[in-house]
Amino acid sequence: MVFPKPTLLRRTVLQNMTYVLDLMKVSAAEQQPLAEKALQEYSMEKFADRPARLLSSGEKQRLSLIRALLLKPNILFLDEPTANLDPKATGILEKMILKSHENHMTIVMATHDLMQAKRIAEHIIFIEEGSVTEISTASEFFESPRSEQGKKFIEGRL
Repeated sequence: MVFPKPTLLRRTVLQNMTYVLDLMKVSAAEQQPLAEKALQEYSMEKFADRPARLLSSGEKQRLSLIRALLLKPNILFLDEPTANLDPKATGILEKMILKSHENHMTIVMATHDLMQAKRIAEHIIFIEEGSVTEISTASEFFESPRSEQGKKFIEGRL
């Protein structure tokens, strides 16, 4: 699970990564190479020795997502992962999410960003006041929502 505000350890970026690998019982000899490979894959290698808490908001969120991906989950839950991020950081995270999905990972993501949902969603579960009001493919939802709440949301009236 990745939350809108990441919780990072008071350690370097690399140490945040190796901590997760240690929890997964990865041998000490394999931890640093695996962490470095993941950082390189997501263009974060230049931050390896930087204190994680000194990263920008987008970098912190990227690190949080990389740590979650290290666990190789079958399902990844994302709660507003790009909230309050600039367009560049949002784009980077969206590419990471799409790449994970292409690698056969199921992604369940909460977002209030209509354009983001249009860009990356395959299916929509529309929730209004804690109740599911519609479940459909993204294309069906955006072309012709079945629920009144869905219609209002797309029209910007909700």
